[in-house]
Amino acid sequence: MIYQFDFTESFLRPLAEFAGFFTLVLGAMWLVYAVYEAKRRGSVKNRKVEDWNFDVTKFLKFFT
Repeated sequence: MIYQFDFTESFLRPLAEFAGFFTLVLGAMWLVYAVYEAKRRGSVKNRKVEDWNFDVTKFLKFFT
């Protein structure tokens, strides 16, 4: 009597039928990220070169 709830039929099958909805949600997330990156860079075409030159030894000393 504990397993009266059929997880596959009640939850997974309807979830699989929402594939189009999830595709739309993913597209909306991509658009929000694209707008965020464009605002962060200041332009759509320009690449923002980030400075990754820092002293790694100070960072690694934290772990020892």
